[in-house]
Amino acid sequence: MNPIYAVFIFTLLVSPALAQDFNFNQSLQNTFLVNPASAGQASAHSLRLTLLARTQWDNPGSPKGYQGGATTMEWRRCLSSSRHFFALGLAVQHDWSVLGGMSNTQALPVAAYHLHLGDDWFIAAGAATGILSYSILEDNLKFDAQYQSGYFNGDRDNKENLTGNGRVVADLGAGFECYNNRKGISLGVSWQHLNTPTYSFIDNENSLGISFIAHGTYSVPFNHKGSKAVSGKFLLRRQSLTGNNSKQWMALTGVAGRFPIADLEDNILQFGIYVRLGGIPNYHLAVNAVVPTFTYMNNDWSASLSYDINSSGIRTRFAGGMELTTTFSFGKNDKCVNCPRF
Repeated sequence: MNPIYAVFIFTLLVSPALAQDFNFNQSLQNTFLVNPASAGQASAHSLRLTLLARTQWDNPGSPKGYQGGATTMEWRRCLSSSRHFFALGLAVQHDWSVLGGMSNTQALPVAAYHLHLGDDWFIAAGAATGILSYSILEDNLKFDAQYQSGYFNGDRDNKENLTGNGRVVADLGAGFECYNNRKGISLGVSWQHLNTPTYSFIDNENSLGISFIAHGTYSVPFNHKGSKAVSGKFLLRRQSLTGNNSKQWMALTGVAGRFPIADLEDNILQFGIYVRLGGIPNYHLAVNAVVPTFTYMNNDWSASLSYDINSSGIRTRFAGGMELTTTFSFGKNDKCVNCPRF
């Protein structure tokens, strides 16, 4: 490994200002990845399973690429006397890279309660309590101190004070959401790392700040079932509310159009185009990528594919990223949730 890249990755590992959360573009379609209050509302069925895979910074499947994956499971129970319901779920996210053998895993059991306000409007609150595990492979790291006259010597002292290869820490989150699936309107907020868990490989006990996320959808349907519609979406993530990285933020925003295949109202194609924006202290607004998406959906399953067309200055070194999501809905239908879910 080039020593420049070793310094780069090590800085990411130990700096509280640069620790980042999981990044999936299709959180726009599956907000349960970022907001526990979204559990249980996205399907007419009572059970839902979502699988998501992402590769970026290299060709899909390349062993040099940064990879990510996520799985969510949701179960809803409708209260018999009303359209109120509660939901239980599990969100597992994982990413890894051969660059230093770095990996992160988050497993969050979730509980949410959805209060029906009338006319298909709901307000929901959710909480998540689980773990965050992070690790590196120290043998994969190379440092400037191990180079002499331009040659690497792994037996030389790296002059670093690593205290371990990783940890498992508690992680807490919470969120709220107001939505109407029939009209395709939603607005939610959530907070991650409420307990500011430790994230450090050295003696200095760095901690993750409390991350804030806001997301929303506004749709204009063209038929009564909503199978023909245009939707505007946004997701804003502020990396931390306090500390050195409190001014770092990322946003996804764009539009998607959907229409049925021929006269099959329950078989829908959706095309979207989104823009990913970012900002850090002392820098102006940056357009990081344009993200086209394609989705097929029916009552029982859906598949979404997106690709990052990077526009950042490092795009010649790090290529775009591909993301694939498949969702399966099963179990009984109940009276609580009216679909479609925009």
